[in-house]
Amino acid sequence: TLAYQNVTNLQVTDKLITLNKGGGAASGVSSGFEIEEGGSIAGYFATNGTRNGYDFKAPAVTSVATLLLTSLTQNRTLTAPDVTGTIATVDGGQTFTNATWQSNVITTTYTQAKIKGSVAVNQIPVGTAADTIGGSAELTYITGVAELSYSTTGGSYFKATNVNTGTAAYSAFWLSNSANSAIIQKNSTGYSTSGMYSASALIVANTGNIALDASSGNAVLLGVANSEKARVTGTGLGVGITPSFVLHARATSSVSVTETFRCQLDAGGTNATYFIATEIYNAVAGTGTNLALATSFANPVGNSGVNVFAYATTAGYNIANYCEALGGNISIGLVGKSITAKNSATNVGVIGVGLNTGTSPIHVGGYFALAGSDTPTFVSAALIGDNGNTTSPVLLLRDNGTVIHEFIDGGNVGLFTSAGSYGSGTKVIFIGNCTAAPSGTPSGGGILYVESGALKFKGSSGTVSTIAVA
Repeated sequence: TLAYQNVTNLQVTDKLITLNKGGGAASGVSSGFEIEEGGSIAGYFATNGTRNGYDFKAPAVTSVATLLLTSLTQNRTLTAPDVTGTIATVDGGQTFTNATWQSNVITTTYTQAKIKGSVAVNQIPVGTAADTIGGSAELTYITGVAELSYSTTGGSYFKATNVNTGTAAYSAFWLSNSANSAIIQKNSTGYSTSGMYSASALIVANTGNIALDASSGNAVLLGVANSEKARVTGTGLGVGITPSFVLHARATSSVSVTETFRCQLDAGGTNATYFIATEIYNAVAGTGTNLALATSFANPVGNSGVNVFAYATTAGYNIANYCEALGGNISIGLVGKSITAKNSATNVGVIGVGLNTGTSPIHVGGYFALAGSDTPTFVSAALIGDNGNTTSPVLLLRDNGTVIHEFIDGGNVGLFTSAGSYGSGTKVIFIGNCTAAPSGTPSGGGILYVESGALKFKGSSGTVSTIAVA
């Protein structure tokens, strides 16, 4: 029976109103309250058709919203935040939809807060007209261990994209730290920070790998071989940028910042193979042919493995490349090698160039010494050899492994000998016997030689003169 009660204000003393009174089992479908406008039902809230939720319809809105309670396994409480704004929801694909986030800070104080997913796509989408993160939105974590976790093979744990196209500095993902690490990689047995600095912005430990690929203009995570901890590949910053870097490390020096980049290979391996702290390859087949030996602070026009510059104007020492080897049975500070066979090509092991065109200059092309002090005395010369405070020879010249000339400690010089007989003399010259006297006649000059201890000279007329007898 349909009954109408025309009242201006209805007051009911009962605390609970029963709808569908006396209805049979599973008959509570569409039980609720209706709102009439213009002789028609314009709005309502009532149980839905399957009785596992509620339908809501506002008079001024055509569509119906359904609140489903199907997933509940126990009693739950929903608490409304003390803010004004639009509620962000999650659709079946686990992406945020129709959400406008203002300049709020989203925080969690739970000890094991996690966002988990096991579907093909698990990401927070970039901003569009309907899906934006505005202002200074942040995800802040206070205590415990917070995770973004993904379980499907081949998926990404976290994706952040910057869609701003202006000239201002925008970051898709920012890592910062104060006294603790912003990110620490978790291994199979837990979170490991053993042997790592606690103030790092990013730490990758144990068997974890990181790879960044900029070949298509985007940074993406890739699979990396087990022998690599991290890999950065790409084509540089892009067209129109000179120079174009794939990786650029830069820092402003201070009392606490004295190094830009350090590569360290710690002890551990002992087998007979190569161990290399840094390995650099350049496979470019450029056609440049300018060594820039007469131009200061300039890259050579060619293909270089490493170019190093120390260029500040200072009263101190500028050292472009300092190498030291120690502890080995043979320790070599620097090796220059060029031995690949190529027809009509030039191979040079080492080039040393020094030139100072300033006032009162000192310039040295090459300095070789058995160190006697930390600060040697330099004088201008194309080549300097110094045996320091040792008694070793200053210079030995070899022919096929055998010494033929020697400049030894004290100033003695031995020519054509591997061990000069100086007769207890100092600053004297010893000339070894020739192994074959000259049979031909020289032209344009003469030949000086020692035969059986006698000093002889053969001139361009073929005459042999004995300068000094044996």
